[in-house]
Amino acid sequence: MLLIVLECAAAAVLYGVVHDQITARVSRRYFTLDHPSLGYPAIFHNPSPTVLGIAWGIVATLPLGTVLGVCVAFCATLGRWPEISPRAMRKPIACVLVFMACCAVACGFAGYALMVHLHPGALRRHPGYVRSVGVACAHAASYAAAGLGAIVLCIWTVRRRRRLARAACAS
Repeated sequence: MLLIVLECAAAAVLYGVVHDQITARVSRRYFTLDHPSLGYPAIFHNPSPTVLGIAWGIVATLPLGTVLGVCVAFCATLGRWPEISPRAMRKPIACVLVFMACCAVACGFAGYALMVHLHPGALRRHPGYVRSVGVACAHAASYAAAGLGAIVLCIWTVRRRRRLARAACAS
């Protein structure tokens, strides 16, 4: 069970760091001016997009990845049905990450395009703000997709365990 939690947390952090490496280069403003301070140390206000991406990527995704990992681990191990191994969970977890990335890209571009369409002069006058809106949309989409993906992953895991139990009873 602990290995599944660790895999989910590690996958979330890896995704978060890669995601934030990209988005910090699109809009540093999102991570500095538009992001609340939350009392974090100065590293979270660093001008380097690399430092921002690593710091925020870890802090923003580790707690969520751990909580989602606990939920998935419970679904994979609790009860009488055959357990799903951590190794067997890797591909489904990777599928959730790909889904999250696709949602982030689509919503990031959509948010940017919508902002440009609704406020045509904003891109010329406030390009940093327009890019920040696109990044905010990408981040919101990642979180929403992670929640939906975790729910689907939990349901899939329980259904898979039930099928394994039925197959064991039939043989």
